[in-house]
Amino acid sequence: MILLMLMAAIAIALPAYASLSPMSLGFPVWIQNSTNTALHQIDMNTTDMNVANLNFPVMSESGITGQTVTTTNFLQNSVFSSYSYPAAGIGVSGISGFWM
Repeated sequence: MILLMLMAAIAIALPAYASLSPMSLGFPVWIQNSTNTALHQIDMNTTDMNVANLNFPVMSESGITGQTVTTTNFLQNSVFSSYSYPAAGIGVSGISGFWM
């Protein structure tokens, strides 16, 4: 019991103090840069062949039609964004839990 009383007296007698590291001010910056490039090329070929024969008076007809289509699309996007904010941190390392 005397030991417990002695420890309580020592704990009460000692002054309270804290050792904090200095505050640092900073501006954390978030930067995003994005570039997209797309090239599309489409080729289309069609052919149509028609043949018609009639036996009574001899008559024949034929036809060939064709079409070729080529399309090319080019797209390029560039996006740049930056965001910063003032922050006060405790300590030198700037641990995220210590930001105010």
